[in-house]
Amino acid sequence: LCGMADAGGKDKDADAKVYWTSVAIIPPDEAWPQIQSVRTSLRDAGLYRWPPHINMLYPFCPARLFKDKVPALEHALASIDPFEVTLSRLGLFVRKKSSTMYLIPESGGHIERLYTALEGAAPPYH
Repeated sequence: LCGMADAGGKDKDADAKVYWTSVAIIPPDEAWPQIQSVRTSLRDAGLYRWPPHINMLYPFCPARLFKDKVPALEHALASIDPFEVTLSRLGLFVRKKSSTMYLIPESGGHIERLYTALEGAAPPYH
């Protein structure tokens, strides 16, 4: 996964992490209205910044490095069958000055297997 510099050494940016990209599960369009309704009623500050999502690898690499990461991620995902996720419980990330409410995904272990596959394909980003 690491790019090589012209001189033959490791590209210092190959494993760079940024906080504006991620590998995420995005729910299908038909699930958005209900999720967005809850986000709107809770005055979610990220409503217009982030779509509904489950971060799998965050932070991730700069967008300019996506093309270098995609082959390994595609290979890892090839063994993952489609699965359903149920969002039926709420959780809370509590920080010093704010909190984030989130829906807890239940997938019968599928999300965990997906994460393990992605983590193996992109180890610096787990």
